[in-house]
Amino acid sequence: MANSWLQVAVHKKYLLAEDILGLELKAIQGEILPPVEAGAHIDVKLPNGITRKYSLTNAPDEVGVYKLGILLDPNSRGGSAYIHWELRQGDELLISVPCNYFPLVDSEHALLFAGGIGITPIFAMAESLYQSGKSFELHYACRSESKAAFLNTLLDKPWADRVSFYFNDANQKIDAEALIFDAELTTHLYCCGPSGFINWINDIAVKQRWSADRIHFERFNMKKSETIGQESIFEIRLQRSDKVIEVGADQTVAQTLLDHGIDIALSCEQGICGSCMIPVLEGIPDHRDMFQSEAEKKQNNQFTPCCSRSHSQTLVLDI
Repeated sequence: MANSWLQVAVHKKYLLAEDILGLELKAIQGEILPPVEAGAHIDVKLPNGITRKYSLTNAPDEVGVYKLGILLDPNSRGGSAYIHWELRQGDELLISVPCNYFPLVDSEHALLFAGGIGITPIFAMAESLYQSGKSFELHYACRSESKAAFLNTLLDKPWADRVSFYFNDANQKIDAEALIFDAELTTHLYCCGPSGFINWINDIAVKQRWSADRIHFERFNMKKSETIGQESIFEIRLQRSDKVIEVGADQTVAQTLLDHGIDIALSCEQGICGSCMIPVLEGIPDHRDMFQSEAEKKQNNQFTPCCSRSHSQTLVLDI
């Protein structure tokens, strides 16, 4: 979680597509917002106490404002639902400075894949690539035209001929195998969307022997464990206080810590963002996050308490 917060106000709130809102945030008191790179996101601290990460859709020449596209999650725990139904133009918010775990890499060509709301960082990437004179193509899959954010904007762009749309209700599907197979070795691939969409694209690239350094992705959501309630009970020991706490089968470590008055940074609560990462001193975590690389997970020296559990009876945490 970012330690420095900026105070902004909701300048505009408008409909981008069915169940997708556009937000424009501006600094108050004439302050200057930090610059934005394609692929960046910000943490948004809502008045209801919830913090969520949202990708910035800014083009390089859009300064003085932060633009977001926010999907209404039917299972919202208070983030997107609050923004859609309660947030008003003029409301003030706290946000972090932009952070980028999904940056563009210099290459001869960029192959962009977006699934659903995953278009938000990909849209910014396409605009950045165009303005810098780079070669790219964008493949955008969505359930229907009515649910496609930025549809008319994309169609009106001077680079519209580089965009292909695929709508589920029209039985259209990306021929990802052919697109990835035909790509030159100097091409980099970028993908954002639901986990299933990303896994599908990533699996194709891996099977076609793409090197890991040419594949870039960002996940917006992750399926929750289907075995919750059937999990084993284990203990966590807090090194600094020597307190031992039991984690129930139907609880996450994060929930357990909060229930015991121990404040930790939480944002996505799905193992995607890494905000809640805690150092592990002893024990073997059961890593279930999408934030760490496989090499990082093998070190077993940190874990995400929002979703990960323990293979050991006791985990010793450096808190």
